[in-house]
Amino acid sequence: GYSADLIGRAAEIMLRLGRPLVLMPRETPLSLPAIENMRLAKLAGAIILPPVMAYYAQPQTVDDVTDFFVGKVLDVLGLEHNLYRRWGE
Repeated sequence: GYSADLIGRAAEIMLRLGRPLVLMPRETPLSLPAIENMRLAKLAGAIILPPVMAYYAQPQTVDDVTDFFVGKVLDVLGLEHNLYRRWGE
């Protein structure tokens, strides 16, 4: 309910309007407050999608890794893409 900056405000509006909000927490190890905040965000309707690399796509470059992460976000938003090779393809 409190937004200290524009990013927080945009996130709050997405949840309020029932639109998809994808959060990609990347700092590890996770602190208990961070885990609790992610739990609350999930309860509010956010999608928690840590950027965890799957090696079945056989990344060769940093761009391949970036494409994988972006592709995962597009997947959860239901948008088609060809950024990485899916399992079994």
